[in-house]
Amino acid sequence: MIGLLFDGVAMFLSETSLLYKLLILSALFIGSSSSVFADNETVEFTPQEVRQLTGHYSTSYGYFHIRSNNGVVTTLAEGKRIYLRKKEDGLIYPVYKLLGLIPFAKDDMAFSMKWARGRQLVILHTQENGKKITSEVGEKFTPIPLSKAWQQRVGQYKLVSKSKPNTHLTFKLYIKNNLLIGIRSDDDTPYPLLPRSDTSAIIPGSDEGHLVDLTVKNNQLFLLVGKNSYQLIKQ
Repeated sequence: MIGLLFDGVAMFLSETSLLYKLLILSALFIGSSSSVFADNETVEFTPQEVRQLTGHYSTSYGYFHIRSNNGVVTTLAEGKRIYLRKKEDGLIYPVYKLLGLIPFAKDDMAFSMKWARGRQLVILHTQENGKKITSEVGEKFTPIPLSKAWQQRVGQYKLVSKSKPNTHLTFKLYIKNNLLIGIRSDDDTPYPLLPRSDTSAIIPGSDEGHLVDLTVKNNQLFLLVGKNSYQLIKQ
């Protein structure tokens, strides 16, 4: 009898713990503007759509690599696998599976692709006060082979600025998926950098991005961020 009682308590605690974890994870990761995603409302991507979707992207939210496996299209965001699903409205919805099982998606966020100016652009679809809003947030790009010169510059740097002498920013330059990636310590968002030459690299499609230009002058590496220029000192 006592054994059965303990078994019942253990089961209750186990179930309560699982429920508690579900609630905490949903609140922290998904947020209040999300809901369970209805898989029965989706339509399959065509083979052509899969080919167009897969590849490398430079966006306002950083670098993304979209892959497909047997028609299942996914990417990674902050180390979490995100499934891309299309609905009948033609829009693509990022879906996160809680505990790998329960699909959740933001109620007011989707995206689409558009060709313009000879580029494949990422268009974000959101809503605010019931009003639909679209904005261009990134583009697909083709990687460029990295020269030995850029490979040798990989590492951790301190940012030094004449206009901001008291700055304590750092900059990490590393290689991922054969791409040059840069991260500033005040941002933590990975941005791809495409070499234009052995002495210059830019974010694909950036005009006012966080990392606009990485340049070598007199064997010194400089980072242009908006109107601010930083010299990079390797640590």
